[in-house]
Amino acid sequence: MAVYDFKGRRLYKGAPSLLTLLEELGEVDYDALLEKLVDKLEPLLEGKKYRARQHARITIDRLCERGLIERRNKGKHAYHVLTKKGKTHLARARLKDHRNQREPWDGKWRMLVFDIKEEHRDGRDKLRRELKEQGFARLQNSVWVYPFECYDYVALLKTSFSLADTVLYVVVEKLEDDEKLRRKFKLPLL
Repeated sequence: MAVYDFKGRRLYKGAPSLLTLLEELGEVDYDALLEKLVDKLEPLLEGKKYRARQHARITIDRLCERGLIERRNKGKHAYHVLTKKGKTHLARARLKDHRNQREPWDGKWRMLVFDIKEEHRDGRDKLRRELKEQGFARLQNSVWVYPFECYDYVALLKTSFSLADTVLYVVVEKLEDDEKLRRKFKLPLL
């Protein structure tokens, strides 16, 4: 799984492992986090532990700089946690991986419907751009469709854009005249 920053640049080898570790473990002591990341990176760097340790430190620092993880000091110990921005990045990476894996389609459409007032236009436009970037298809300006499971991603979008009351996630078993959508997503035609 690759993780990208907002400009579409690929982040570091250890970034996906680190973000996943923090998601699983929650708040983690710096030394423990460093050792776990070194263990994951060592095989990628041909067993050179000193390079893995150096790479792990750089990865942690850069992810902190980018705001994907946060360092919290408690007494004499430093802990790291995944930020909201980090959770969003992780969800985006998983959705992108899911698109590339092409599991068999279950025949259901995932529909995102929203009604965002004109006074929140910026947030509405950001949401549309995000959905388009992630491969959703637009049925109408406020109705977007995706063929694969994406509930976790939508939940993160709702929280990161503060749109919990205005966005609705619906799973649809049958969609009238979906031939155009099936072609777009390269799904079997009926």
